[in-house]
Amino acid sequence: MKRRDIEQQLLHDWDWFLDFGSALDDEILAYEVTPDGHDPSIWWTVKDHIVHVYAISRRANDLVKGLAAGAGGYNIDFDAPVEELMKRVDETTHAVMVEHRDHTWSEVIALGQRTKAERLELLASLTDEQLETPAPPPYGQMDGGDGTLGNLLISDGRHQRMHLMWVMKGLVACGEHGRHKQPA
Repeated sequence: MKRRDIEQQLLHDWDWFLDFGSALDDEILAYEVTPDGHDPSIWWTVKDHIVHVYAISRRANDLVKGLAAGAGGYNIDFDAPVEELMKRVDETTHAVMVEHRDHTWSEVIALGQRTKAERLELLASLTDEQLETPAPPPYGQMDGGDGTLGNLLISDGRHQRMHLMWVMKGLVACGEHGRHKQPA
């Protein structure tokens, strides 16, 4: 994937997602739409999903920097059973949600803006050779990617759309005012 293609895709996805989030009002942001995978008694709000995407993208910036410098990825055994991998994913996403849950909406938007700026700076700092460097499995292949660090840079858009799909399904399933209480 060419540098300019990466930049265009990155800008398109980030601008669209920032615009989407900016269009939401406080009431919609507070809707509880999906149960937490680690602790199903806790529900994620629309705002939780948006801040999660920004926070994970920020962590991915550090991952790409490390991979480009020749470091390994996260210490994850991808050969472990799927149940174990999902347990770790759920624990990590829960921790990220808790860490950012009390952010104001302005702080969430600022996090998104900083993360987008860092991603663009990271793109500018990498050589064409680094962009074409194969990322160790499964990083470059996540979300149907081509296996390169360049593709890893644009994985945010797929992550944003996945969370938006969960938000929309949660809003539809939960009704106009957020989740319905389940019958006892």
